[in-house]
Amino acid sequence: MPTVNLGRVKMKWRGEWAGSTAYAKDDIVRHGTDTYVATTAHTSHATTFSNDSANWDTMAQGADIPSQSGNAGKALVTDGSNISWGDAGKIYDVYYNAFTNTQVITGSNYTFYDITGLSRTITPQSSSSKFLIMGRVSTGMNGNHSYIALNCGGPFVHIADSAETRLRTTSTHSAKATWDMADQVFTYLWAPNTTNAITIKIQGAFESSALYINRSERDGNYIYDSRATSEMTIFELRS
Repeated sequence: MPTVNLGRVKMKWRGEWAGSTAYAKDDIVRHGTDTYVATTAHTSHATTFSNDSANWDTMAQGADIPSQSGNAGKALVTDGSNISWGDAGKIYDVYYNAFTNTQVITGSNYTFYDITGLSRTITPQSSSSKFLIMGRVSTGMNGNHSYIALNCGGPFVHIADSAETRLRTTSTHSAKATWDMADQVFTYLWAPNTTNAITIKIQGAFESSALYINRSERDGNYIYDSRATSEMTIFELRS
C-alpha cells in the first residue's frame, strides 16, 4: 500500500534562533523580543538573523520590559519608540478642605477676603504637575451680590475677562432676600510650572455690608433657615 506523507501536524518550538542550524518548515524561534515561524526548510545563516530573515515570517512582536526594581506604583509609558516606567496620568495626591461652621466677612465692599478653611499650601511634586481644583461655597446676602474668586499664590485665576469697570470673579450670586442662599461652584485646571510652595485659596467679596458663608443673612432660629457647608478639593496630576 502506498504511503502518504502528511507532514508535521503541529508547529515545533525551537527556542532562540541559532546560526548554521537546520530548520524545518513551521519551526518557531525567538529572536530578540519577536517570534518567527519558518516558511521553508533551510539551514540558517552562520551568524546573522537578518541574512536569514527571508526564510521566516513574524509570528508575534514583543518588547523588553524595563527592570521593575525601584519602580513600584509606576506604569509603562512610551515615547513612540521606546517604553519605560513613568507616572503619566498619575494622581500624585488629593487635598480636601471642608468648612462646616459659619463666617461673616465684613470690610470694604468689592474687596476679596479669605474664606475660613478654604486654603491649602502645597509643594508640587513636579514642575510639570497640574492641579484640578474644585470648589463649592455656600453664600448668603440680602438683595445684593456675593462674589467668589480663586486665588493661586497671589494672582486670581479662572476669573472673567476684563469688561470696562465690571468686577472680575470666578462666580457671582445675586440674593433676593435676607433668607436667600446659593451654592457657588467651579472647576479649574491649573499648571503652575514650579516646585515652589504655593497657596491655593478661595476668597469672597460682597456688594454691600457683609458676606455670609454657610448661612443666610437672617439666620433665624427656624428649621427652614438652614445652614450649609463649603469645600475645596485639589487633585495634583502628573501631565
